Amino acid sequence: MPNKQGTITYLDTCVFLDFFNKPSESDSTINQEAYERHIVVRALLEEAERNERQILTSMYTKIEVAYIETELSIQKLESDTIERFDSVLDNASLINLVNVTHTVAKKAREIVRNTMVAPVKSIKPKDAIHVASALVYGATELFTYDEGLCKWDGKPAIDKLTICHPYVQKKPLF
Repeated sequence: MPNKQGTITYLDTCVFLDFFNKPSESDSTINQEAYERHIVVRALLEEAERNERQILTSMYTKIEVAYIETELSIQKLESDTIERFDSVLDNASLINLVNVTHTVAKKAREIVRNTMVAPVKSIKPKDAIHVASALVYGATELFTYDEGLCKWDGKPAIDKLTICHPYVQKKPLF
């Protein structure tokens, strides 16, 4: 993995999906929250490009990021969608794709088992892969828009990983 300055941040799949599902600025029914999410993720990627932040995500994300919402709504696959995904996910200057190793799998299973008996809703196996990947590969924070996963922030079953909505230190001017 490249040695970058700054924070090591793990991005959950839903963060990438929000980025790729950017609403059109010309759409009069624009969802302001979706647009703001896109802007924050773009700023995170720019921080990574400037070596201010190291961004990790699992190779599993490449499976989960399979289509955009417009393709689902029109029931037709667009020819350039995969290229758009891969231009970000395969760009090593932006994203460090980490493997689901034996160590990650064992940690994910441990997370599923430990959260199963907790008072907060348990973590599903696919989310446990992301949490375990973040922990095993040294991230200090996991960014997600999954409210169920955010409820695990600060809980002992997740060790010392901050789980929260994405943010940037400097708000973008655009």
